[in-house]
Amino acid sequence: MVAMHRRVALDLQAHLQRLNWQPGLMLPQLVCEALWLQRPPAQADQMLISVEGDTLAVMLLRKGFPL
Repeated sequence: MVAMHRRVALDLQAHLQRLNWQPGLMLPQLVCEALWLQRPPAQADQMLISVEGDTLAVMLLRKGFPL
């Protein structure tokens, strides 16, 4: 979950629009990394190791599907 003051969110949106980017959903790092790993072609087995602060997360994928 992400929380910010409305003024900050509007300022961020204005900066993104100046870059011709569209503001969208902010996803946790692990979800973004998992989506990256599942992009085609993901025919081989893969392992993602993610370290964030004092947290270690490991995701195993077999042919693009999480185990």
